[in-house]
Amino acid sequence: MSCNRADTVLHGYFDNELDALGAAEFERHLERCSECIDALESLESLRLSMNSAQLFEKMPALLREKVLADLSSPNLIRIVPARSPWRWLAIAAVFLLFAYTGWQVISIHRSDNYETVLEPCSGRACSSWPSSLALIRRHSPN
Repeated sequence: MSCNRADTVLHGYFDNELDALGAAEFERHLERCSECIDALESLESLRLSMNSAQLFEKMPALLREKVLADLSSPNLIRIVPARSPWRWLAIAAVFLLFAYTGWQVISIHRSDNYETVLEPCSGRACSSWPSSLALIRRHSPN
């Protein structure tokens, strides 16, 4: 086909998919383009032969009743999105990140206090609790 409208507009016109303005323009084009008229006639001939061949099968009555009953039943099917293991993995990763960050902040914040408390007690049992408590109070940030 050498007519560019036969390639682009013809099938839309044949299937009644064009708007009124597009259909009117194509009908004016058909008045002077024999190639598009021939293509349209061959499509119409193909449609008629397909319809007359009856290439479809009727649905059995039992299946039809079952489908209609399922369509009219009040039981609605809920579609639940699949739960992804990645979601739980992400939650666990965030939890571990917060726990690790909290542990690091606490250990940095208290590292000086622990060293000063443990120095007097190194190598022997710490029996002087009042002096240890005094060291803690002296080095605590509050």
